[in-house]
Amino acid sequence: MLPLVTHDELRPLLGAYAAGALAESAAEAVRAHLASGCTECLHDIFSRPVGLPRGGGDESSRTATEPPHDEAERHAVHAPPPAPVRRGRRWGLAVTIVVLALALATFASWTIYDLREREAARHAEAVRLAARVSELEAARAELATRVDGLAHDREAARDEATRQAEAVRATAEENASLTAELEAARGRIATLTRGVQRRDSEIAQLVTGVDEQRAVHDLAATPGVELVRLKPIAPVADAGGHVLWHPARDTILLYAFDLPPLPEGNHYRVRLRLGDGRVEDGPVFRPGPRGDVALPIRLTGGAAHLREVQVVRDSTAEPVLAGQTRPLPSS
Repeated sequence: MLPLVTHDELRPLLGAYAAGALAESAAEAVRAHLASGCTECLHDIFSRPVGLPRGGGDESSRTATEPPHDEAERHAVHAPPPAPVRRGRRWGLAVTIVVLALALATFASWTIYDLREREAARHAEAVRLAARVSELEAARAELATRVDGLAHDREAARDEATRQAEAVRATAEENASLTAELEAARGRIATLTRGVQRRDSEIAQLVTGVDEQRAVHDLAATPGVELVRLKPIAPVADAGGHVLWHPARDTILLYAFDLPPLPEGNHYRVRLRLGDGRVEDGPVFRPGPRGDVALPIRLTGGAAHLREVQVVRDSTAEPVLAGQTRPLPSS
């Protein structure tokens, strides 16, 4: 293929090109120039007769009379125009050349347009990527700053945690020593408490015994004392008891036996019904191993208003024993 030539250099070759007398390399250069869209050369081609004149002989005789291609190229500008040939064939060849030239020109134009579009798209993408890279660089710098700050904070937190751990360890050792001393003190306190409770229980038993003996003595020594029988309330059948009662005294003495055993933590309670219909709760107690109890009960309003004495289960208020005093004669 010939190297690219200028418009002025191709002008002398257009006549030979239109006549079909150029070698393939020179014709290729002309076609490339026409495909570039040169309207002046296209007009020149269209205005020339197309094809060489033909003789009556065959291809060999025509070829023998024709000058060599190189010679035709050298003398194309100075040679006289070829004789006209048949009109239809020339116009058909001209149309083919025009269509080919236009197709090549269109293809070249679209190729150039497509390349420019792609170049513009690549440029826009490069600009976008550059902006994105800048953003990422800024984010990376900010992240690096934050990482440095976090690393500093981590070191400070590690130092603080070390100090706290040492303080906790020292405190734990001190607490362990204090805990051992506290446990020893609690043991001593528990021992002392049990001793005190045991003495209190003994004192309470002594006082209760004295109170019972005194109450029994006082009631027994009072003329007109009455014995109120306590009867079992179904479904209880085996329990029993009585109450020493005198209307002039403010204390009564309750004695019960064979009371049903109670679950751990439960108690019996004494319930008193007065003459005006009121019901008062008396003391609570737990019977002895044989279900017996001797209990002095002080009455706030005196024994004259007492009408009934009940022994009930404190958790359910279910009566177990009950007995009624006789009403006093009206004055």
